[in-house]
Formats: sequence, structure tokens, C-alpha cells
Amino acid sequence: MTLPSKTQVILGPPGTGKSHTISAILFRAIKDNKSVLMLSDKKEALDVVEDKLVDTLNKVRTDKDFQNPILRIGKSG
Repeated sequence: MTLPSKTQVILGPPGTGKSHTISAILFRAIKDNKSVLMLSDKKEALDVVEDKLVDTLNKVRTDKDFQNPILRIGKSG
């Protein structure tokens, strides 16, 4: 998957697959050893994407010493 630019903005009404799309983009970046910054003014959106990513990473990792690549700042808020 090649993205057309370094900045992506995902917009849409609830239930349109934004979290799924964002999770796929972030997973691919992690797989390609790239850094990504995800911002949201809604904590719930970050929670959903983080949960999807963690679930996917737990399913595909083969190394028991795999370190979670997600850095979350401001989770309680």
C-alpha cells in the first residue's frame, strides 16, 4: 500500500469504517518499520484504533520478545 502523501485525513460519519481504515494504515506502517502519528480530539477513537492494532499485532507476531510499538500519551482523560 502506497499512500499518496505523508499526511492523511480520514473523515466521515459514524459507522463508515474509519477506524478499520486507520488501523490498516497504521499496521502497514508498523510492519514497514515507519513512524506514524495519529491524532484525534476524541479519546474513544484512539481507544478503538489502539485496541484493533494490539489485537492484530498479537495475532501476527511470531517473536515472544516483540515489543509493542505503540506509544500512547494522555490515555486517561
